[in-house]
Amino acid sequence: MILGGPERRPVSWRVAVWHRPDPLALRIALSGVEAPLEAELLFELDASTGLLSRNTTIHHRGAGPDIDITATLAFWYGIHEPIDDVRCLEGAWAQETQIRHSDGTTPLVLESRAGKTGFAFQPYAALGSKTSTYLCQIFWSGNWALRIEPSPDGTAVFGGLSDWQFQCRLTAGGDKTLRLPTVLFGRFDGDLNAATQRLHDYRRKHRPDPERPIPVQFNSWYPYLGEPNAAAMLALVPLAKRLGCEAFVVDAGWFRTDDDDSAADWTARTGDWHTSRLRFPNGLREISAAFREQVMRFGLWFEPEVIGSLSAIRRNHPEWLHHLHGQPPPLNERAILNLGVPAARRHAFERITRILSRVGIDWMKWDFNADLGAGGWAPGLPESLTGQDPLVAHYEGVVSPAGCHPPMVSRPDPRNVRERRGEDGRRNIVACPCQLGQRPARAAAQARDSFWNAAGASRSGLQ
Repeated sequence: MILGGPERRPVSWRVAVWHRPDPLALRIALSGVEAPLEAELLFELDASTGLLSRNTTIHHRGAGPDIDITATLAFWYGIHEPIDDVRCLEGAWAQETQIRHSDGTTPLVLESRAGKTGFAFQPYAALGSKTSTYLCQIFWSGNWALRIEPSPDGTAVFGGLSDWQFQCRLTAGGDKTLRLPTVLFGRFDGDLNAATQRLHDYRRKHRPDPERPIPVQFNSWYPYLGEPNAAAMLALVPLAKRLGCEAFVVDAGWFRTDDDDSAADWTARTGDWHTSRLRFPNGLREISAAFREQVMRFGLWFEPEVIGSLSAIRRNHPEWLHHLHGQPPPLNERAILNLGVPAARRHAFERITRILSRVGIDWMKWDFNADLGAGGWAPGLPESLTGQDPLVAHYEGVVSPAGCHPPMVSRPDPRNVRERRGEDGRRNIVACPCQLGQRPARAAAQARDSFWNAAGASRSGLQ
C-alpha cells in the first residue's frame, strides 16, 4: 500500500511481469494504474531455516508528474489459526528487550519515532498458537511500525516504515528509489525456542563477514562511566588478559574539544575527536600498544552523530546540525550532526579516520544514544539537500564512507541497531566470555563478578 500526493490517495497496481529466478525465489514487477510508479517485490525462502524474506523497491516510471509519497506498507501477512500468545520486546536505555506478553485478543502497535530502531520497542513479534509459532522481524534502523490486529478470521501482522512525518519525492528525471524495509516472516512447528533458533541461524548466516568471529571484548564504560584515564586503562591490561578477552575498548570520555582540554563532563566534549592529554598524557597509542603486546585487539568509542555543547562545531558550523521540529538545538544540550550534509560528513570521517590510523584501532564502537526523530535541515542549505527526506539523507551519509578505511570490527551499540549486533550470542558488556548457546544475561553476571573479584574493587555505587 502506497499513499501519494496531498490527498494521500492510495496507489492502485497491476502485475506487469513475474518470474522465478530460482525455485525458492519469486520476483514480481508491478506498474501503477494511474500513478507513474513501478515497484518490484522479491520473496526469498531460506531453505535452511524456513524464513521468508520480502524486499520492496519503488521508483518513478520516468514520465509524468513527480510523486510525493506520504505513507507506505512494506508487508501484510494473515494468520488463519487462533493465536493465544503474543510476545514483543520493550524497554528503555539500559533496560532493553524486556519481554511483554499478551493473549492475542487486543490490537498491538509497536513503533519507533526516534529515528533509529529505538529503546522503547524492538521491530519484532512472536505469535503462538496451540501447535506452532510465527515470527516477524523488520530490519530497519530508522522509524518503523509493526501492527498486530486480531479478527474473527485470524490475525493480521503488517507494517514497515512509520508514517509519522514521512516524506519521499520520486521525480520523473531522477534516479531515486524508495526501498522499504526488509521483512522476515516464518511459521514453525513447536514452541518459541525452536522458532528463535531458526531466526538466530538466519541472522548469523546473513550478517556481514559471517565467517569472521566476533571477539570477546572488555569495555571501560561500566567501571569508569565516561572518565577513563591512562593509569586506569593500563591497570586493566592483565585483568582483561586473565579473563580471556580478545579485545579491549576504551569507551566514552577519552577526548577533548578543538578549543580546550578541560575537566568538563564527557557529554559536553563530544564531537571534535582529539585525544585528551589531560587524561592520556602519552596519547592513546601507549594504551593500544599495551593491549596489543598481550595479543588483544584495541578498540575505541565514537558517537559520530552527537555534538556536545562545547564542540567547535556548535559555534563554527550550526548549519551542520539537525533542526528537529524546525528548531535549532538548545545551546546547553547535545546536538545531532547531520551526516546528510556533505561537509559535515567529510569532517566527521576525516576526524575519526585520523584517530583510527594514528592510534592503531582494530575495533570501532559506533554508539548512537540521541533521538533523531524525523531529522530536520538547518536554514540556508541548498535546495538540492533540503528537497530530500532529512532522515533518509542522514542514513545515506552514515553508510557512504563504508569500505574507505582498512578492515576492522565496527560495532554499533547493540541497544540501538539490533539487526547489526554480534550474531554469536555475545553482547556489548564489560567482559563477556559468552559462548554460543550461553545466555548473555548469565554471562554478563559472571563477567561482572569476575571483574570485581579480580580487581578487588568495591561495588558500592556502581551497581
